[in-house]
Amino acid sequence: MTGRERDVLVIESGDQTVASCLEPDDRIRVRTATPQELPNIDGRESVDCAVLGAGGGIEPERMLERIESRTADCPVIVSGVACECAGDLLDAGATDILCKCNGDKPALLTRRVHTLVDATRTSEPGEKRLERLLENSPDRLSVLAEDGTYQYIAPAVKQLMGHTAAELEGTNVFEYVHPDDREHVRDTFEAVCSEPGRKESMEYRIRDSTGNWRWVHSTWTNRFGDPIVAGVVINSREITERVEREQHLRKERERFEVLFEQLEQPVVEAEGDDEPTVVTVNAAFEEMFGFDADEIVGEPLGDFLGADTDSELYESEHLLEGDNPAGTQQVTRETADGTREFLLQTARYEDDSRGFGIYADITDRVEQRQLLEGYETVLEAVDELVYILDENGRFQFVNKAQESMTGYSRDELLGEHISVLMDEASRQKAREYIDQLQTTDEQSVRFERTATTADGTEIHCEDRMALLPGDSDFQGTAGIIRDITEHKEREQKLQAERERFRVLFERLPEPTLEFKFDDGAPVVKDANPAFEETFGYEAGEIVGESFDEYIVPAGRTEEATTLNQRVREGKQFHSREITRQTADGTREFLFRPAVYSDGDEAFAVYADITEQKDRERQLREEQALTETLINTLPVVFFAFDEQGQFMRWNDRANEISGFSDEEIASMHPAEFVVEEDRPTVYQKMSEIIEHDTTVSFEAKAQNKDQSITSKSSLPCPVAAE
Repeated sequence: MTGRERDVLVIESGDQTVASCLEPDDRIRVRTATPQELPNIDGRESVDCAVLGAGGGIEPERMLERIESRTADCPVIVSGVACECAGDLLDAGATDILCKCNGDKPALLTRRVHTLVDATRTSEPGEKRLERLLENSPDRLSVLAEDGTYQYIAPAVKQLMGHTAAELEGTNVFEYVHPDDREHVRDTFEAVCSEPGRKESMEYRIRDSTGNWRWVHSTWTNRFGDPIVAGVVINSREITERVEREQHLRKERERFEVLFEQLEQPVVEAEGDDEPTVVTVNAAFEEMFGFDADEIVGEPLGDFLGADTDSELYESEHLLEGDNPAGTQQVTRETADGTREFLLQTARYEDDSRGFGIYADITDRVEQRQLLEGYETVLEAVDELVYILDENGRFQFVNKAQESMTGYSRDELLGEHISVLMDEASRQKAREYIDQLQTTDEQSVRFERTATTADGTEIHCEDRMALLPGDSDFQGTAGIIRDITEHKEREQKLQAERERFRVLFERLPEPTLEFKFDDGAPVVKDANPAFEETFGYEAGEIVGESFDEYIVPAGRTEEATTLNQRVREGKQFHSREITRQTADGTREFLFRPAVYSDGDEAFAVYADITEQKDRERQLREEQALTETLINTLPVVFFAFDEQGQFMRWNDRANEISGFSDEEIASMHPAEFVVEEDRPTVYQKMSEIIEHDTTVSFEAKAQNKDQSITSKSSLPCPVAAE
């Protein structure tokens, strides 16, 4: 260290104490100035080093420009900034950074001043000076030559890649980039090299010293114009955990959405203890009760599900209350088709603050009761930008919820070009995906891009984009842009989805399997308790095994193989009646599949219809026997309703009366007797209907040509049915 005195200029606001953070040193002479006083400093005055205190209203980037214009070539230290801002400040002209995490350390600041002044005064070449600066940098910085070779590497890079600076120096950066990302990274590097001062950010994978791949977010800046740097500066941070969480979240969401679309029973999700309010409902709920989800979400559940009966509103009393997290009860509800009876099953989660109500319609007692299956999933807590762009890239529609994400109102974006949000690199990426959609059978694509909000903040987004339908020419695009910078919120939402999935799966009353196809065989991933009880196998026994080997009866193997093939090929069908071997013997089921993961994985739901099928067969046999008995009666038989309209009659009625079936259907029973006996018929029919009794009387019958069929009056026993 040379003994020459150092003239240090400290720029700070009136309420800061950066100057006091310098350790007392006879070789350092300190002058202070506020940002307002900086223009008064004579540029010819000697300044060996400038120290800029962040905070107190000072904008470091703007002050760096003003310092450079007044004190040419002197090093500048920026103190008291957040670590994540260090890279941008170095790009803006700062020589060194003291982050907030360093605290107030006078010795550290004093040592940095001496180091930078000595490096500036010595006759060391620019390379040595750059090496000295990088050695003291806390950031993961590196400098590349025009061919991508590492020239200089900050020691902090070892924390990211596991390699020392000596190991990396002289190697090529593209050797460490994942093969799938290499072309994109190389194109970006060439674009940065093509324009002085150009800066680009991107995400990609690099290989560390152990051979593992790590995701990084890097900013690449062209600093070839700086004689000290003379290269491309890379500032990187690791994002591996965030990317893996997002990938897992997308897969979970896909599973939930597939199951949700397959649900046939109405489902409502509610929250709140005293008066539950609606969180969401499925399509079956909308159809059954005649309400659109938009008009009831957020409203009290009891406002639209009450019935004109004495029964209490079960949801308000028990959906989110009590010690048992699940329950079942028969309830009466008003639907779009009138009052109906349901078997309501409830399940709670999230510390009992939320719950599901699942409705199985049991109004028709002849049919088999159908209990609810499946999962309801909605991930709606994150603000998203829903958009439609015309063929020229101008907004035709945006949703209101995007305002909190972009800072632009709906009116400000409508009619504007996408460039108000997306830079050229993001737009180019979107154009490439549009070409891909136009030349393949893909319906939509999902990719990441950056966006700039109204206040100039750059955020990272995920865009799920699809082409607008059209006969031939390109009509534009539609999609959803989601802010994916809120990692903590993503993690919390993923945990909530897992809990919801497990609660519903365990509480499903119908036997349900989750399986995957392994070399064409349906291999079990999980089984719910209802499956274990029905088929007599614990989940642990069959996980990893082909479930066909356990539940397909002899002689049904070919049928099961064909069914598996249809499921795997994605051939959609609502349900299929099948026969399977259970713990109680062979039974009949209604099989409903729900496929996800491109057909490689699926759920199988088995609704037991054995008793229903038996009742249907018995009913058909009884109906056939009844018809035979009625038609073999030697006397006339007929039945009529309260209005006196014929409901049914036997063949003997046609023979005696001479009337055809069409004629009898439009007649009144009194028309079968002579005129003088008809008042008696009307009177006796009223007695039957009013008193639910049996009567007998005599009347003279006449046939179609009005001739009396018997000379004497006939006894006519009639009873209420």
